[in-house]
This record gives sequence, structure tokens and C-alpha cells, in this order.
Amino acid sequence: MVRKVSEGQQQDMSFESRDDVTEDEYLDMISGKTAAMFTTCARTGALLSGASSEIVRIMTEWGENVGLCFQLMDDLIDATGDSVTLGKPACSDIIEGKQTLIAIHAMRQNPDQLSNFYEVFGSGIGETDRAVLDTVVSELQSVGSIQYAHDKAMSYHAAAHACLDKLQPSSGMKVLRDLTDFQVVRIS
Repeated sequence: MVRKVSEGQQQDMSFESRDDVTEDEYLDMISGKTAAMFTTCARTGALLSGASSEIVRIMTEWGENVGLCFQLMDDLIDATGDSVTLGKPACSDIIEGKQTLIAIHAMRQNPDQLSNFYEVFGSGIGETDRAVLDTVVSELQSVGSIQYAHDKAMSYHAAAHACLDKLQPSSGMKVLRDLTDFQVVRIS
């Protein structure tokens, strides 16, 4: 897990100097940087409980899906939240030029519809005016980048629940389902 997280973090840092990051590269990076922690915990729990190899495989897959959903939702929260709630500047990923799925999708759209996004993306300006950030978010919504990332997060959320559907119902299952659902309600 430590190796995967380190590799994912290094990959994330290398994206900062690139304009051509693909969606697959981004998903691979967050699989290492973020989902590896969820995967390791889920797999380790199954192994320590003496679960069958099939249940270990299912829990590993569940962890991967929950972790990917978590990171995508985190990116959405960063883009659409406010600084007070976040405890850091809103849209900090955009200001820092982070290659999130939102940014990757946006850069494949008509740049004429994203003038404020391109002005702010990677500018490094810590205290960007809220009105400007609201315009950036509005542009990202208009071109479908916010919805695209949300839909992708929801696909991983559904995949995580599908993993749990393969297991026998139990009291512990409710905890896993609640944890899965928490990933999508934290943006509300």
C-alpha cells in the first residue's frame, strides 16, 4: 500500500507539468494515491476474518470502488465547496492546476466557453475573488465537466454496492453500505 500510495502521489506531482493527462492516467493515479488505502483496509479485514478467497477478492474490489468514488467526490467538493467549509481555499485544485477529472474533461471542451477557467487554472493565486471562482464553476457546469465527474463517481458508488450485493446480509454489511453511501452524501 505504501508503495502504491507513493507512486500515485509521484504520478500526481508529475501531472502538474503536463497538459495532456488522460482520464485513464488520472484514474490509475487515484487508484494508487487514494483507493489503495481503501483496498488494503478492505482486503486486510477480509483476510484477518478468515474469509474465503472469493470474499477477499470481492472486498478488495469494493475497496477500490469506494476509494475511487471518494477521490472523485473530494475533487467535486473542492470545486463546488466554499473556503470556510473546506478549511482551505475553494477551487484550490483549479488554482493549483491539478489534473483532476473535472479539469481533464474541461480541457477537451471548447476553450471559448471556459475563459475564466483557463485564466484561473494553474494561476497559483491563493485568494481568488469568490465571484471569479463562481464563474469558473458555472463554466465547468455549463460544459458538463462537473456532471461528468459526478456521474463517474456515481458509477464507482454503484459498483461498490454491486460488490456488497454479492455477500450475505449481516450487521457488518450495513456499516459497509453506510460507508459506501457516505462518499456521496458528504457533498450535499
